[in-house]
Amino acid sequence: MAVSTVSTVCSSEDVCGSLSFFAALGLTIIFGALMVVHTGQAIYYGKPWIYHFRTSTLWALLYPLWASTAWTFLSFLNLTASYFDPHPLLLLFSRNFLLISPLWFTTYLHLLLPHLTNYFLPTRALLSLRAPVLRAVSLLFTIPVAGLQVVGVLSGVGNHGSGRVLFASGVILQGVGILIFIFMLCVLDREIRQLENGEVLDERKKRWRRGNKGETNNSPKDHPPIPSHSPLRSAYNAKQTPHLYTRSNPATSCNPFLERAAPGTDIGGGGENGEFVGEGV
Repeated sequence: MAVSTVSTVCSSEDVCGSLSFFAALGLTIIFGALMVVHTGQAIYYGKPWIYHFRTSTLWALLYPLWASTAWTFLSFLNLTASYFDPHPLLLLFSRNFLLISPLWFTTYLHLLLPHLTNYFLPTRALLSLRAPVLRAVSLLFTIPVAGLQVVGVLSGVGNHGSGRVLFASGVILQGVGILIFIFMLCVLDREIRQLENGEVLDERKKRWRRGNKGETNNSPKDHPPIPSHSPLRSAYNAKQTPHLYTRSNPATSCNPFLERAAPGTDIGGGGENGEFVGEGV
């Protein structure tokens, strides 16, 4: 009786039953390769990104994305195997894995955004929404999406009744949520880049890009002179912007009050007592 019920469910027209063997095999290979790539990414990016979740678990960040890909891979793998061993359970697991696996990815997206906002932005708010509020809204949004899809699957998406309508509603709501996430992620990226360009972002937080080890920027234009009579600071300033401390032509000098310093004289101070050599001022 149970096998007959399962056969009835799996024999319905759905996304799994409409695929040929070669299509199922190709999708299995594609998602298998993606799973390998995501596994490598989780290992490679695990430690640099781990502070967002404040945990020592290696898979804390990429686990939902990996799980979504793995579930999709298993669904097509079961579907491919069903052509050799047409057991109804293979089709049942294949379809359910395929239908529910996007929920992992959606949950991952919506819970990631509050962590990024809390870490990068000094105000800990995005579009006037603080990180805890974003987290609560994300959870409240994910619950109905998951509920509609799970209930739709359990009701039988192969039927043209309420099951398919519920599942389709969950998928549409999930797509709207992903579009909202992409928009807010673009806003977050713009604000982070503004903080980086304004030298407001903490140096440690710039290392979120792999390979950025916090190299020192030695460009003279990015290091204006700091007023100080310290010999070390004066030497540094003179080395970075010598045109501000010496001149050869009063008409083209950047500072009309400074004369060219004599050889062996502290350029930053202009004289032995740290006073600039003036022109009657």
